[in-house]
Amino acid sequence: MQDRPSGPDLIEAVAQFLNEEILPLMADNPRLKFRSLIAINVLNIVTREMHEAEPLMQAEWQRLADFFDQSAAKMPSHPDQLGQTIDDFNRTLCRRLRTGDTGDDEWSRQLADHLYQTTIEKLQIANPRFLERERQS
Repeated sequence: MQDRPSGPDLIEAVAQFLNEEILPLMADNPRLKFRSLIAINVLNIVTREMHEAEPLMQAEWQRLADFFDQSAAKMPSHPDQLGQTIDDFNRTLCRRLRTGDTGDDEWSRQLADHLYQTTIEKLQIANPRFLERERQS
């Protein structure tokens, strides 16, 4: 186990440094300022992924397993295997949608609920401020 600071702590420190000390120096260079804002955003996304991705992936796996009547299956414990299983579920879902094998009204409702929740979870990682603004409006 590594001592502090942890990986996420280091990433947060770099993002804070760029935002508070470097970005203000770039007022006369809009292109560099924009690219720095992108870099800060990427660091923030990586930090959120490190903190939040695994429980969100577990929730998505559970929804998909329920959706495909696979809830008795064992959830993979390794994040890479979990991600692969989610990808497999999603490929199966896409094939069903492409072929028109969409089931009944309950299937459609469950699909809509899953897609809505998955979108919310992706925004929690990619852009939580957008999600918060949407919730306030």
